[in-house]
Amino acid sequence: MQSAQEAAAEALDLFRADLTRIGAIEPIRDLVGDVWSQNIDRHEPDVAGDTALSLGQNCVENLKTLALRRYRRDEREAVEDHWQIPGLQVELIKNALTLTHGNRRILLMKVPPNLGRRPSFSQFPRWASQSDVRHEMAVANTYALNGIRSDDLDQLTFADDPYDPTLVRNFLLVWAGEEDSPKTGAHLTVPVMGIRPFAAQVELWHDDDEKGRVRSNADMPEGPRFDTQPAVEPAIAIKPRPASEGNA
Repeated sequence: MQSAQEAAAEALDLFRADLTRIGAIEPIRDLVGDVWSQNIDRHEPDVAGDTALSLGQNCVENLKTLALRRYRRDEREAVEDHWQIPGLQVELIKNALTLTHGNRRILLMKVPPNLGRRPSFSQFPRWASQSDVRHEMAVANTYALNGIRSDDLDQLTFADDPYDPTLVRNFLLVWAGEEDSPKTGAHLTVPVMGIRPFAAQVELWHDDDEKGRVRSNADMPEGPRFDTQPAVEPAIAIKPRPASEGNA
């Protein structure tokens, strides 16, 4: 017999294997890394009054814009960043970035502030207090797991009513970036209703190095600094005084 938690974990393993097979994980990882590095590079709490909330909101909007551009192979994106992922669809549904493969979908969610790249998943807010689309995903997954909420995930299936992992079709990719660093990490999760927000989760990536993602001023064309410029003699011609002034 299989528990609801085991069924959710199996659904994750199946979907992660499919995402790996079609080559989807690395492009998503690059997208998240690019967006995070761009935003922390321009994040100015002391100068501009930026906050963790504004940082997160900027990331969400940038992810939506750049994901659609890369999926559509927009000329504003470098050719090497264009997505050519078999069977993956990218669209905005209820203004939420949605990645769909077959009958399964992924939404992206930034980890709440201060939880880090390997968060405690029990500290996520309950879905009833979140966006409608996340709440709908959790409800659908709970229904797919025979109505089992996260409070009872260890409950075994009945022989005549087995869990079917292929019915779990709604996944959240939760990601986080490291403060003052372009490093990111992400987990694929199964949101459900109940005390605990997730039935299962599996790590997709965890950056160990900076991979050169931060866009610093060093990337911009630089001329010689002011203090290295050669001194230039001013071209000033002194106007001669009229002869009448000299005889005054």
